Amino acid sequence: MNDTYGHLVGDRALVDFARVLRKAVGINDIVARYGGDEFMIIVAVNNINQLNKLVDEIREHLERFNAKKVYPFKLTASFGQAMYIPSEKKTMEQFINHVDDLMYKNKKTNCLLDTTSTD
Repeated sequence: MNDTYGHLVGDRALVDFARVLRKAVGINDIVARYGGDEFMIIVAVNNINQLNKLVDEIREHLERFNAKKVYPFKLTASFGQAMYIPSEKKTMEQFINHVDDLMYKNKKTNCLLDTTSTD
């Protein structure tokens, strides 16, 4: 995107994407840029259905933003989502790597939602 539209447009798109994410999550949830064009969202949910509902809400917010045609391209997202299960005793690094692997798996298969996580 930066090569086609320039870094200023790319930077604005990242800021707008972060705003879309913030609108989709609760006031106590955390949205952070993880690196490049990757974001991490930390939310408190009780089960996988709540997590999947949040992903659906993010998609809806993206669709509404894209309908405004702010850019000559659409903001899109690939998701890697999972619930942290304390009994699995994963370190933060292991859990983040797991979620990152899910995101790349979904990106490769063009599947935007992974429901293999357990609650």
